[in-house]
Amino acid sequence: MSATRVCTRTADQRKALFRLPPAPTAPRSARRLVEDVLADWCIPVGLVESLRLLASELVTNAVAHGDGRVGLALFSAAATDDSPRAVLRMEVADASPEPARQGGLGGDDEHGRGLLLVDALSDQWGQDLLAEGKRVWCEFALAGGPEGCAPSPEGDREAATRKSRS
Repeated sequence: MSATRVCTRTADQRKALFRLPPAPTAPRSARRLVEDVLADWCIPVGLVESLRLLASELVTNAVAHGDGRVGLALFSAAATDDSPRAVLRMEVADASPEPARQGGLGGDDEHGRGLLLVDALSDQWGQDLLAEGKRVWCEFALAGGPEGCAPSPEGDREAATRKSRS
């Protein structure tokens, strides 16, 4: 997996930024990176699975329709007085100036469902046109914010260890 990674953490925010090669292996790398980061952030497994799927879809679109480099970013922020809900945000950027579009769906179409999945699984989503490309993002409400891990019902020692290191 040849991705460049930058991670930062404050008391109420976490951020992970990646550069992925515009290659067919990028979606697989994105899924793995999302899973690793969100496990470290103690995000619930069901939400991790949704984000892995959406990362794969959005990175696939960026590789197929983008123009070179692909960026993947994950952010989590705790609720504050200014923002009353904790949120997890994922962004995928590419250098294509063309806006992302939902595909037309025919019964046998194998493509065109990525943004429909984003719309169905996320709390909100959108895209920003940038000076050098675009960024497609999706957000998910977090129940408690990025406070740390709790052991799973099965007694997951790794999750308990992550909590003690946080």
